[in-house]
Amino acid sequence: MSVEQLLTTHNLSVGYRDKTVLTGIDIHLCKGEMVALLGANGRGKSTLLRTLSRVQPPVSGEIELKGRNMSSFSSLDLARVISLVYTDRTQAGALTVKEVVSLGRQPYTGFFGRLDAEDKAIVSQAIEAVGISGLENRHLATLSDGERQKAMIARAIAQQGEIILLDEPTAFLDVASRLEIFSLLKGLAHEQGKGIVVSTHDVTDVLECADSAWIIPSDVDGLVCGDVSKLIDEGVVNALFPGRDIVFDPVSRRFRPEC
Repeated sequence: MSVEQLLTTHNLSVGYRDKTVLTGIDIHLCKGEMVALLGANGRGKSTLLRTLSRVQPPVSGEIELKGRNMSSFSSLDLARVISLVYTDRTQAGALTVKEVVSLGRQPYTGFFGRLDAEDKAIVSQAIEAVGISGLENRHLATLSDGERQKAMIARAIAQQGEIILLDEPTAFLDVASRLEIFSLLKGLAHEQGKGIVVSTHDVTDVLECADSAWIIPSDVDGLVCGDVSKLIDEGVVNALFPGRDIVFDPVSRRFRPEC
């Protein structure tokens, strides 16, 4: 049975006008797949996600979205396909959860942003999907970090894009909240057919949930992609942090001190 490819790149290079960060990227994201994007600090994870969401242009190469060149999408059409969740702590503390999640409906509500009955139902379903029902009227400033991050993911769900790109969504969370977020993202991919890419430094936790990984090794300018178990067996995960006194244990799927 064929798997629908939502996003594909061809010889993609990403970076900035005076610096190319990653080159020769040929990747694909499929419907119902959760991908872990892994690499050391400064290796280009955020740059890649911004390029895949057209926040910044590629240095060279092409990005296809559902079989079409991404450049052919209007900004409105693109917002109906791709949702992006940033790592930064949200500055929307004065808004309620319902108001924040409702922002995900902007690609559909027109200039005045008025929600009709269908929009309101979609917002309620998104809030329920991330497990924060009952918090709709709470201001974001009063929530825990984990609850706020779930609200931002709910906004992405309400946007109804088939692709969700997340940049360090667990950066400020404790262990329990990190595991809840990764489990939630896995459920969205498998149960709702989303294509999800999550950039994170929480390697051991995300590998428990991800179907595949895009790994940025420290010694090359591209990506190594594949099934999580395959990349572990081939030692690619263990090579994420060369020169450091840690090793990756393929049995426990955790890093430990090298001793």
